[in-house]
Amino acid sequence: MRTVYKGIKPLPPLPSLIPPPPHAPLLPQPSPSSPCPSSLLPPPPPPTLHLPSTPTLPLPPPPPTLQLIESAMENENSLDDMTYLGNAKYGVKVERESLKRCEMFANSIEKLALSSLELIITKEQCYNKLTIYGHGKGNVQMDEAKRKALRSYLFNVYPVEEVEKDKVWDQVVKKLNDKIRAIRNKKYKI
Repeated sequence: MRTVYKGIKPLPPLPSLIPPPPHAPLLPQPSPSSPCPSSLLPPPPPPTLHLPSTPTLPLPPPPPTLQLIESAMENENSLDDMTYLGNAKYGVKVERESLKRCEMFANSIEKLALSSLELIITKEQCYNKLTIYGHGKGNVQMDEAKRKALRSYLFNVYPVEEVEKDKVWDQVVKKLNDKIRAIRNKKYKI
């Protein structure tokens, strides 16, 4: 039922603003005078937005800080395989597994010194007349940091009284020089 106010004319019903989709069958439009029950009408389609297509841009490369972090993590993993020989202040690093192997098979300070010597010297150094202190004509002295690191490592593994350290170290030096000489003369292989 329509309510009519005096002096105001009723507005005619508004036509539908949404056109029917192209695939929908055309239904007869009800006339304004004959109301149609809403249950007979199909539901209106949802409105769709048609935006102009924009070209997709490729993603930028990852920031360099991410690459630096990844490489630092790889370096950290490789550093986990290394350990200091003796006191860290000398800065001599060797492979952790090799050092553990040396400790496992050595049952004396001399044997530990001989097996760990191979971790800090090369065959080429032996061929250049390397000795621990460089005594003798034309001999080359071992790097001081490596020598001190080796000495501190040996005495950490096999503790010796302070009074005996020099005497024990002299015996170790003789054994080390003999091994270097054997490498130089190709009687022992590294």
